Amino acid sequence: MRYTTNHHRIALLCASCWLLLIGCAPPKPGLIRFKAANDEAIVTIDDRYVGPLKRLRGGVRLPAGSHTLTIDEDGYFPQDVAVVVPAGGTVTVKVELTAVPD
Repeated sequence: MRYTTNHHRIALLCASCWLLLIGCAPPKPGLIRFKAANDEAIVTIDDRYVGPLKRLRGGVRLPAGSHTLTIDEDGYFPQDVAVVVPAGGTVTVKVELTAVPD
């Protein structure tokens, strides 16, 4: 049997699909840990409420990549932090809130 151009295209497509299935596993999530003197502040990540720091002592698992964190507490200016979470790695964010003057 002689292969036609269509047979070659189908074989190439099948090989490409197979490589995608076995070679492109999703990246492992990473972990964000917080270092803070006061654990009452509220954390949002990518505009989604996560919770108070006191409940996040073990950290927060997130997909690898860029994320925006906001740490906010009454009587303090909010702190915005841009982080890049490595796949399977850990990032520690130091929380330093500045009090709002009276």
